[in-house]
Amino acid sequence: MRKKSIYFDNAAATLVDRGIQNLVVSVERKYFANPSGLSLGAQKAAEFIRDCKKTIAGLLHTQEDTLFFTHSGTHSINLALQGFLQSDAVKHHAKTPHVVTTNIEHSAVRNTLRELESQDRITLTEVGVDREGLVSAEHIMAAIRPETVLVSIMMVNNEIGTIEKIDVIGREILKQRKSNNTPFPYFHSDACQAPSELELQVEKLHVDLLCLNGSKMHAPRGTGLLYKRRNVPFAPIEYGGGQQQGIVPGTQDVARIAAFSQSFVMAQDRVKTHRKKMLRLSQVFLKGLRELFPDVQVNGPEIGGEHRAANNLHVSFPGVDGEQLAIYLDAQGVVVGLGSACTAFSDETSHVLTAIGMTPEQAKSSIRITFGKQNTLSEVKRALRAFKKVKKLLYA
Repeated sequence: MRKKSIYFDNAAATLVDRGIQNLVVSVERKYFANPSGLSLGAQKAAEFIRDCKKTIAGLLHTQEDTLFFTHSGTHSINLALQGFLQSDAVKHHAKTPHVVTTNIEHSAVRNTLRELESQDRITLTEVGVDREGLVSAEHIMAAIRPETVLVSIMMVNNEIGTIEKIDVIGREILKQRKSNNTPFPYFHSDACQAPSELELQVEKLHVDLLCLNGSKMHAPRGTGLLYKRRNVPFAPIEYGGGQQQGIVPGTQDVARIAAFSQSFVMAQDRVKTHRKKMLRLSQVFLKGLRELFPDVQVNGPEIGGEHRAANNLHVSFPGVDGEQLAIYLDAQGVVVGLGSACTAFSDETSHVLTAIGMTPEQAKSSIRITFGKQNTLSEVKRALRAFKKVKKLLYA
């Protein structure tokens, strides 16, 4: 009888927490009325949503009216970028607004901005990163021009786990705005991979727009959040009944809002213990891999360093096809990733791995191992035994 699969692809999606699953069911039953209605049940549902917002606002150190519940990280990002960039204030600031980002952003940011550029609605500068995936504040600031309206930088890279210096960059942007007596450029960060790794206090990060995704922190799919600082210019990109200040119109899903809220609380509460546990799993796994594959290479920042997500282990096996390796491992009951799940069906080499200087051959010999809170040391040891079996197949 095959043992339960070992799931090491948590950067793609996390296992939904059992307690969160139970919460969804109980909230669905208790708060089934439309929270936009006038009935007592509707008012109770609306009050419950306000309580969720209050909880999240306390953790982010912001006000409740800056938070908007969305359907995913991609939804949050599209709202943030498109809603901001088509606002009247942005159009008045520059005939063709300029945006600065990096060349390792998630496809939700990268493809949205490139599409807007192709429509001649913006001009775009993608700043390069070093071999660890880090972008320097100096290079970002050097790319800013008078017509720059937005800087967008990912907080934690979904492929190689790089933790960017968001607070440092945000502080430099804020200083320049004050020096030039202008609110531009505003600062956006895709923080979808960050809640279990970093404490997300928006004032310390100096961000104006922040996006989150519940499915990366053990909440159900279809849950997300947009933080928009007060007075950040914005225009709707969706239309409906005017819920959530018209930014995310439509009947609110009370149960999924509850799930996101509780998952975010749990993620932020376990930041320190999570990093310690994830780092232990990464170090043991890497040690075992090096014993089996002496030439294995780690991609991205140093394991255990301050600039790498503790749950991320992105490695290359010279001369090995990463896709074949992942398929063999799956047959052994071990699930790993090949890169961003959002580009899994593309034959193109990962733009992230290309950006850090990897050749197409090196990139295609890579796999991504990402741990979640459910993973254990015994699973790591079982997985290493699976790697040992697969090694015989690869080199037969």
